[in-house]
Amino acid sequence: MEIEESEKDLYLHVGLHNGVLLKTAVDSVTGSLTDTRTRFLGSKAVRLFKVSIMGHSALLALSSRPWVSYNYLGKDYMTPLTYDALDFASGFSATICAEGIVGVHNSSQGSTLRIISSNKLGEIFNQSTVPLRYSPRKLVIHPTLKSLIIIESDHRVLGENEKNAFKQKLSELNAEVTELSEQQIGVPKVDKGKWGSCVRIVDPAQLETLELVEFEQNQSAVSVLVARFDERDDEVLLVGTVRNFVPKPKSFSECFIHAYAFVDGGKRLQYLHSTPVEDIPLSLAHYKGKLLAGIGPTLRMFSWGQKKLLKKCELKHFHAGINTINVIGDRIFTTDLADSFHVIKHKAKENQFIEFADDVLPRWITSACVLDYSTVAGGDKFENFFVCRLPQSKFISLKFLLIIHRC
Repeated sequence: MEIEESEKDLYLHVGLHNGVLLKTAVDSVTGSLTDTRTRFLGSKAVRLFKVSIMGHSALLALSSRPWVSYNYLGKDYMTPLTYDALDFASGFSATICAEGIVGVHNSSQGSTLRIISSNKLGEIFNQSTVPLRYSPRKLVIHPTLKSLIIIESDHRVLGENEKNAFKQKLSELNAEVTELSEQQIGVPKVDKGKWGSCVRIVDPAQLETLELVEFEQNQSAVSVLVARFDERDDEVLLVGTVRNFVPKPKSFSECFIHAYAFVDGGKRLQYLHSTPVEDIPLSLAHYKGKLLAGIGPTLRMFSWGQKKLLKKCELKHFHAGINTINVIGDRIFTTDLADSFHVIKHKAKENQFIEFADDVLPRWITSACVLDYSTVAGGDKFENFFVCRLPQSKFISLKFLLIIHRC
């Protein structure tokens, strides 16, 4: 039990054995307790310690993870610390660390003494950073292993192998230049259409990179999906790529959908095959043991094959290109780059796609999400957020419900 005194108010904190923290306002005159609030901090019993932050008294709460309650710029914060769990802690002050925390962490390997300090005050969210090789483009979560799969790409940069070859040639000319970092001399720029790209598997618990596959021959990853086909018993990683892509004016040479198998408990990728396609595969989705792919302005269904994916059926009448595909039940919600939502069903007996609804407004979609069986939400590049719903008559265009425009 600890008492925290902010600039104007007095609060009583009580840590319970079930991992709940009680915060109660204490009247400075009568001493009565009012406005009790609860916060679940973790699975262990809560221990409370008094520390100092920014010259003011603060509260350190230890459970299955450490939390700190403090006042910053007149506002109260209760924020988890990006650090390992501590068993005991206390305020610490020294010449090199005026306001620190010294704690003890007990584990099976022994006890360790930790000295830490808090920074980035005022941030609401707790975050951890993993350095990437290129700019992250899309992220998916493995359905069973819960690992993060990220595709990265950057325009007008050298790939990792080409960069190493460039450094080798540079070292032959001047060995002193190679000792300088990219932050000191900059990153070498190349012509348009040159891409560096890779796919990465990250362990979210340890924040470690388990696997990294670099795409060669100037390919850029544009879409990623973890799918399970009827013909296979395990999950397959599918990555859509484009080669020699120039955004403006738009041009490219080849496009592929690469297939990888998860090996070594999902920590490694094994290359299976590549399927060439005629346009950029901007979106991939799983549908009843098959693959749905937005190949430019074409919606196409694939099944698994030993040497490549096998085309089953397609729908071609879209305008600019299919950039998102969401599936719920037997309904397929697709978005065209410049023509908003389209709702499609697949008739298995006839093996054909049937579009039975679309949005009445031609919006330039950047992101989309299915809320329920009849409702979708989306955002466009003009910073509008909107929600559409299918009316009771399913052969009518999507009904407009709500639009929020950034003022």
